Amino acid sequence: MIVFPPVLSRFVLIVAASAFALLVSEYSVRLAVPKYDPAGHIAFFVDPATGIQLGKPNSKTRQIKNSGDYDVEVVFNRHGLRDSRDVANGRAENLYVVGDSFAFGWGVKQDERFSSVLENLTGRQVYNIATTENFDGYERLLAYSAGQGAKIRDVILAINMIDDVQDYGAASKKTARSLAKPVPEPPVAITLQRVKQFLITHSALYFLATSAIGSIDVLRRVLIRLGFVKTLNAVTGGRPGDLAVRSTADRILALSKRYNLTVMLIPSRGIWVGGNRQATADAHTKFGDELRRRGLAVIDMRSVMEATGNPMGFHFLNDGHWRPRGHALAAQTLADKLKLRLQRPE
Repeated sequence: MIVFPPVLSRFVLIVAASAFALLVSEYSVRLAVPKYDPAGHIAFFVDPATGIQLGKPNSKTRQIKNSGDYDVEVVFNRHGLRDSRDVANGRAENLYVVGDSFAFGWGVKQDERFSSVLENLTGRQVYNIATTENFDGYERLLAYSAGQGAKIRDVILAINMIDDVQDYGAASKKTARSLAKPVPEPPVAITLQRVKQFLITHSALYFLATSAIGSIDVLRRVLIRLGFVKTLNAVTGGRPGDLAVRSTADRILALSKRYNLTVMLIPSRGIWVGGNRQATADAHTKFGDELRRRGLAVIDMRSVMEATGNPMGFHFLNDGHWRPRGHALAAQTLADKLKLRLQRPE
């Protein structure tokens, strides 16, 4: 029989008791505050038939930020799209919005998205087929929707300048995320981010704890310093090179041959915050010029947002996506710019 030293025995007992206490606390939080349960949080899967990221069909999930920026319900229809309408019923006179998480409405209610607000402003039905994709995914989403029965003609293509502009010519089958080369982080920061990601997807207790800690300025500053919390000043994308600019512009031009396309540019917040503002602004201007040089219809939200005097005010405080006022501004801008097109006789 093995006899453990008293000190080791006490240590094992403390560890076991702590683990049990954490387990009890975890499930207590899940029962008491169901919205913190990661099992009910938004998730996407890659559809094996199309290769695009979709939500679970006919599911109701929650999208919550532990910083308190948002806590909204997300409902996916039978096609795995966040739209109360069935895209199979889409007609040629309808509008179709495609894009990434911005167009999807990350962090806002479904009726607060610019697609929904645009419909209210114009009286024209708008189908939102956006998910967390890149440009390759946008083409597949359009094809997927057409395959369900939609008659697609007028498309609003929302281009996120942070990571949509890539060199698609050399590796068109790769995702933009795999093509992007983020700024290398120190090993400690990488480890912390992995721990954070694991906790976000597995622990309700983590959500509760970080929500409470995040409301205390001193503790929040400690989390920022440790790398558990990233501020809006941390922008790693939005500065595509010349090859990426031309490649993406060419892809959009090709897409415009199949659809009546309007391109809405969503500017990187790196234009206004962070340490690469001028380079980010120059890349944005260059890409817009390339699109116009190809004769494409472009709606640039940068100038519209800057005209308000506070472009960062359209973003969440702790998340780079647009809050409802950003979507409202985009919808009004689209409605104004597309007025003649939307009023044409059918």
